[in-house]
Amino acid sequence: MADFYLQLRTNSMTLKNLETHEEYTAKGDFSSSRLIIGDFYVAQSLLVQLIDTMKLSVRLPLTPHHRIIVQALEKNEGGLSPVEVRLLEEITVAAFNHKLKKVIVSHDTLPMPQRHAEELLDKK
Repeated sequence: MADFYLQLRTNSMTLKNLETHEEYTAKGDFSSSRLIIGDFYVAQSLLVQLIDTMKLSVRLPLTPHHRIIVQALEKNEGGLSPVEVRLLEEITVAAFNHKLKKVIVSHDTLPMPQRHAEELLDKK
């Protein structure tokens, strides 16, 4: 099991392993003028590419389940709606092939320090 932190910006996402500090960024055309995720399948595909780049074996049976914090750092004025939260959860769960033990969607507007991310994941 590993802990991850996913940051979303307009047409860009960064996946960081909180234990190894390994971090990768990918860009794609998934945002719309109003939403950070305007195209579900493009965003999911991009996240799958990041997962593959990190060499996580989430496609195999009997692989460990991970924990992740997802944070939209742009296009979140006024907070995230329940629909946007669900969208972020669904994309993450699908890309990780349901190999997630915990998914937390952060409503913070600024990137969080690693210590704060680890504390959030350790809460029940």
